[in-house]
Amino acid sequence: MRNHTPDLTAPLIFDGHNDVLLKLMLNGGLKNASDFITGRDGHIDIPRAKMGGFGGGFFALFTRPPVAGLSQADRYAQTDTPPYDMPLPAAISQAHALPVAMEQIAILLRLQDLGALKICHTTAELRACFASGKMGAIVHMEGAEAIEADL
Repeated sequence: MRNHTPDLTAPLIFDGHNDVLLKLMLNGGLKNASDFITGRDGHIDIPRAKMGGFGGGFFALFTRPPVAGLSQADRYAQTDTPPYDMPLPAAISQAHALPVAMEQIAILLRLQDLGALKICHTTAELRACFASGKMGAIVHMEGAEAIEADL
């Protein structure tokens, strides 16, 4: 990373969706959550957030669909190959998705415990984060697979 002084007078950036929790889960989960504070390859972390004026965002809980027989690179290659007709992946079961969502929530709670961010439930909490310089996180579920049919 280049040495960069953030413009503290610029408006903060609020991200409508990020995959931080999935990325952290795939790269060691709870045991590597502190990498978010010290800096890591790819996506968002505290050093980059401070440099770029990132104030917070929606932190997605996401379960990737199982793709039998194809690597992620193969799936991406299919999207660039005519006729661009990829079959939809199989439905994700609640039994598979719930533990993934819970692991991602555990990572988010760990980040809060480490002081990296605050999970916000109200606009007042989010505004307080912006005023204090603490990253504000809103949890959102991308897909409803982890929710039981009867809620």
